[in-house]
Amino acid sequence: MPLVSSSEFFLALLKRLMNRVFFIYLTSIMLLVSAKKVGPKTSKTWYKEVSKLEEILISSSNPIRERFKKKVHFDLLIAYVTGNKKSLPTKLKKSHKTLSITHLFTPSGLHFSSLYFFFIPLFSYLKTKSPPGYLFAHTALCATPFLLTGFNSIKRICIFHTLKILKSFLAKEKLKQIDNFYLILFTFLIDAIRGSFFESPLSFCYSFIFLGLLFCYNDFNPQRIFFYFLGAQVILAFFSLDHFSIFGLFFGFLLTYIFSFLFPFWLPIFFVPIKIQSILGITFLIEKSISLFVKSILFLSDIVFEFNFFFSSLPLILSVLLCSYKLQTKIKLYLFTTLILLHSNPLLNFPRSTFQKPLYPVNYKNLKKNKID
Repeated sequence: MPLVSSSEFFLALLKRLMNRVFFIYLTSIMLLVSAKKVGPKTSKTWYKEVSKLEEILISSSNPIRERFKKKVHFDLLIAYVTGNKKSLPTKLKKSHKTLSITHLFTPSGLHFSSLYFFFIPLFSYLKTKSPPGYLFAHTALCATPFLLTGFNSIKRICIFHTLKILKSFLAKEKLKQIDNFYLILFTFLIDAIRGSFFESPLSFCYSFIFLGLLFCYNDFNPQRIFFYFLGAQVILAFFSLDHFSIFGLFFGFLLTYIFSFLFPFWLPIFFVPIKIQSILGITFLIEKSISLFVKSILFLSDIVFEFNFFFSSLPLILSVLLCSYKLQTKIKLYLFTTLILLHSNPLLNFPRSTFQKPLYPVNYKNLKKNKID
C-alpha cells in the first residue's frame, strides 16, 4: 500500500514539475543520442527512389518546364514536391540552410496539408451526407503515401489525421476529448513500430521535436511557437555540430508561413492542362510568385549574414530545458544566468591571452563554406 501511494505521489510531482514542452525537449535529446548510435539502415534507398519519382515528374511536365523563363524556378518547385534538390544552384541551397528552411525540401505535413486543402469541399460534403463515405475517402487519401518508398514525414501526418478521424467516430465522450498532443505521441509510437526510426533516425527526431512542440497546446500562438522552435534549434545545432542564427530562424519562420499559402497555389500546375494554363496565364503567375519567393530567400539570407551566428553548448541546452521546467522564478533566473555565463567563451577563456582559443569546438571552416558569395 505505501508503495502505491509513493508511486502516485511521484507521478503527481512529476506531472506538476514537468510540462509538455520539457517532455518534448528531453525526449528529443534522448532520441538524438540514440540516432547517433543507430544511423540510417539504408542511406542510398531514399535518394534512389526520389530520383526516380523526380524523373517521372519531370518527363511528364517537360512542356511546362519549357514555358518557364528561368528553369531554376521550375527545378525549385520540383525540389519542393519530391525532395530532390540536386538540380538547384549551390547558392540557393545554402540560402535555405542559412534561414533554417531546408524542411521545405522534405515532403512533410506542410506539403500534405496543401494537397489536403483541395479535398476539403469533398470531405465537408461527405461528413454531413455520408459519414462512412467520409471515413473511407479520408482513409484512402491518407493511405496513398504508404504505397511509396520513403516520404516518412508525410506518412506520419497521415497516421495523425487518421487517428483524428477515428477519434471523432468513438462512442465514449472522454475519448473524443483526447488532446492532439497525445495523438501525435501515439502517432510516433506507431511510426516507430513501423520501423521509421531505424530507416531514417534523424528524420524521425526532427519530426518529433517540431511536431511535438507544434501540438503541445490546442491553440496556435506564433510568438510562443517561435521561442519553442528556437529551443529546438539550439538542441539540434548541438547534435549536428552546426551553428544557428536567431535572425535566420525568425526569417525562416516567416517564409515557412508564406510558403504554406503559396504551395497550394503552385501545385495545380501539374494537373491543369497546358491549354488552360495558357489561356488563364497560370504558368506566368506561378513563375512570378516563385521568383518573388526566391528573391526573398536570397535577400533575407544576405541580411542574416550581416549578423553573428551562434554555437550551441551543453550549458545552453540546459538553459533551454530550464526555461521549460516548472520552478520558482527566482531559482530559475539564478540558474539561467549561471548557465548563460558558463556558455560565454570570454568568461571561460579568461585571461585575455586565451581568447584566441575557444573552449567549444566552433567549426569556423563550415561558417566560411556556408557563407554565400
